[in-house]
Amino acid sequence: MYVVTYRRPQQEGDAPDAAWTHVYRVSDDTRTGRPVVYVEAVLKGDCMVRGLARAQQLIEIFGDPSWSAQSPLSSFDAGEAA
Repeated sequence: MYVVTYRRPQQEGDAPDAAWTHVYRVSDDTRTGRPVVYVEAVLKGDCMVRGLARAQQLIEIFGDPSWSAQSPLSSFDAGEAA
């Protein structure tokens, strides 16, 4: 899991910096042998603490053996997306 905050530089006369926090999950694709990056959550603002909490929740979910029966695409939480 990776938690990353992106900030847009503020231009003169612009609104305050726009920031987004993303939670990424990286896993190996057994079909291609390459890593695959999933965007698991998109949070508006510089919210590293919320992003880390979300990453911890996802680690618990993906660590649960029953999760492996689900599609990896079902892990995206559209409710968290901005």
